[in-house]
Amino acid sequence: MAEDPSLEEILRRFESDRTLFRLPETLSFENPDITVKYMISMLNIAPEERREEIVTSFCSRFKADREQMHRLLADQNRYADYLLYTAFSCHTQQQLELDTDTFFKEVSDRTFLDHGDGQIRIARTAVPLSFVLKNMAKQFPNWSRVNALSTRTAYATYSFDEEGKFRVRKNSKLREVKLSELNDVIITRSTLPVYRERLRRELGEELELFVLKRDCDQTVHSFHSTFHGLYQQPDLEVHRTKCEGEGDGYSEYLIHPSAPYQSLLQRGLDALGRGILMVIPGGALYWRRRYSILEEEAHQRKRIIADQGSELKELLAQLQRKQLTFLDFMKRVAGNNAVGPSHQMRGVMTKIYNETRRLVLEEVSNEIADRYRTLDWSEERRAELTSLCSCFELDSEALLDRERIYQSLSRKLEVGEVPFLATDDDDPFRVDLGEGLAPTQDSKVYFRSAYTRFLERRTAYAEGDPFWAKFDPFKRIETLEVVAEGKDTLNQRLAEKKELFEMVRLSQALEEAVAVVRKKGSLEVLSSVNYNPEIRVDHDTIVYWLADLLTNSLEHGQATRARITSYNPSERSEEDLPFFKKFTFSDYPLLYLRVEDDGLGIPLEHAERLNRYFSGDPTLEGNLSSRKEGGGIGSRKARELMTVLDGRVYYESTPKRGTTIHIYLGKLEI
Repeated sequence: MAEDPSLEEILRRFESDRTLFRLPETLSFENPDITVKYMISMLNIAPEERREEIVTSFCSRFKADREQMHRLLADQNRYADYLLYTAFSCHTQQQLELDTDTFFKEVSDRTFLDHGDGQIRIARTAVPLSFVLKNMAKQFPNWSRVNALSTRTAYATYSFDEEGKFRVRKNSKLREVKLSELNDVIITRSTLPVYRERLRRELGEELELFVLKRDCDQTVHSFHSTFHGLYQQPDLEVHRTKCEGEGDGYSEYLIHPSAPYQSLLQRGLDALGRGILMVIPGGALYWRRRYSILEEEAHQRKRIIADQGSELKELLAQLQRKQLTFLDFMKRVAGNNAVGPSHQMRGVMTKIYNETRRLVLEEVSNEIADRYRTLDWSEERRAELTSLCSCFELDSEALLDRERIYQSLSRKLEVGEVPFLATDDDDPFRVDLGEGLAPTQDSKVYFRSAYTRFLERRTAYAEGDPFWAKFDPFKRIETLEVVAEGKDTLNQRLAEKKELFEMVRLSQALEEAVAVVRKKGSLEVLSSVNYNPEIRVDHDTIVYWLADLLTNSLEHGQATRARITSYNPSERSEEDLPFFKKFTFSDYPLLYLRVEDDGLGIPLEHAERLNRYFSGDPTLEGNLSSRKEGGGIGSRKARELMTVLDGRVYYESTPKRGTTIHIYLGKLEI
C-alpha cells in the first residue's frame, strides 16, 4: 500500500497545538459537529485486539485525556468536534495502513450495516422518493453539522425539443439525453465557512483542500452505500462532478440508477391496479400526505429533544471550562502569593487579566476578519456579517482589517452587563450618555448585553440560511469573564482586608462532595476524619476534586463502597506513614489523606505510570487516566491541585480488589 504522505503532515500540524485535543469530550460538547458513529465504524473495521491500541496511540500523540476519549466513543448518539474527527480519521487510516479509497469504502459499509440499514429499510418499504430526498437535507444534520446539503431530481433540468426528444441544457446548449438519465438524482454539499476557516488556521490552505477532498471521498462512498440500500440496484452508480477539495465552490454528486425508484408500497399499489383508486378517489394521495405529516412531526420532536440535550451538554462543558480556568488562575495566584503589599498583588492579577484579554480579543478579531475576507463573493452576506458585528459596535470599515477590529474591541469592550442606569430602550448594549448627547467613538460595549443581541440576530439569520448557524466568535469572551470574576473577587477581598481564599473545613468539603456523588449513583462512603483542619483554598475546587475521586470510583471502578481517612502526619512516625520515604518534602507534610475503594482496580504497570505522572515525569505530560484498564480513581484535576497545595500522590492498586490513593499536602493554605 502506498500511504498518502499528506496524512502524516496533517497529524504533525495538529500535534503542534499541544492543547487542541487535550479534553476531547469537553471540546465535542462545545462543538457537536459530526456523529461519533463514523469514528466507531473506523475502529470497528480494525481487528478487535487493535482497537484499544489505536485509541491509546491517538491519546498519547495528542496529549488527549484517555478517559474522556473513551466516554466519547462509548456512546453512538454523541457528536465529535470536526477537527478532532479529522485527526482521528487520519490517525486511524494511518494505523490500519489502508489507502483512502479502501478506508472510506470499509467505513461507509460498516456505518450503513451498523447504523443505517433499519432507516433505509423503513424508507424502502413505504416512502416515495420525493419524500426521501426532501427529508435527506433535514436529516443530514443528524450525521454532520459541518455541511449544508441540497437534493433534487435531475429531470427538473430536462425539456422536450420540437421533435419530442428529451434534452438538457448544459453550458447554454441543449443536448439529447437518454431516458435512463431522467431517474438521476443530484446532491450538492458545501462545507460551512466557519469549518473551512478552522481548518485553514490549523493546517494552512494546502492541507485544508486535502482534508476537503478526503471529506468528498468519504461522501461518495457514503452515498454509494445509502442509495444502493435504498434502490436495491447492484449497477447503481455514484459520480462526483464537482469537489471543494479541487477548487470548486461546492461538491456535487450524481446518483445514476438503472431504473426508476419504487418503494415496496408503491409496487404493491401498482399490482393492485387502478381499480381501487377509482373506488376511493384520492385515497392513496390522502394516506401518503398523512404519512408525510406524521413523519415530519416525529422529526420535529426528535430535533427538539436533541436541541435540549445539546443545551445541557453545552452548559456542562462551560462549567468544566470554568473550573479548569479558575484552577489555573488559582495556581498562578499561589505562585505569587508572597508578593507582599496588596497593591503589588493587584498588579499581578491585573497582568494576568490583561494577558488573557489580549489573547481572547486577538482570536475573536482573527475569526471575524477571516470570515469577512472569505465573503468577498457575496455583498448580501457581508452586509449580514456587518449587522451581526454591529452588536459590538464594529462597523464595515473596521471589518476590513483585523487590527482595526482588535483596537475597537480593546477600546470599547467591558465584561459584564450594562449598568442599570445606562441602558437605552432601542439599543440595550450601549451606554446612555444623556439626552441630546450622541455616543462618542469610545462609548462602551457591555459583553453580556451585546452578546444576547448578537445571538438573537444570528438566530434570525440562521433560520433562513444555515450559513450563520455556527458563526460565534464572541463566545470566546466568556473565558475572559471567568478571569475578570476572579480579579474582581480578589479586589473585593483585598479592599475588605480579607484573605484571598476561603477557609474550608475538611469534613465540610467531604460532606458536600458526598452529596454530589449521591446524585450520580449508589456509592457507600465511609469516613474516618481523625484530623479535621481548615484548608485555605477555593471552596468549589476542593469540593469538586473530592467528588471527582469518588465519582471515578463509582463510574469507572464500579465500586460499591469507598472510605476516606485523614490524620496529622506529625502525630505518626515515618514508619506509619504509607510510602512516605518515596517522596522528598520541602517541609514536613501537614495532612495525610487516604481514599480507597472496592472497585476493579488497575494493573500495577498503569499505577506506576500514574505515580510517575504525579511526580512530574516530563514524558507523561497531559492528563493520564485510569479508565483504560477498566476502572479506578481518576486523576484529571489532581495534579493541578497538588501543585497549588505542594502535594504528593501515590497510587496503590490490586486488580479486581480496588484502588487506594495516598495524598500528602505540604500546605493547607494558598
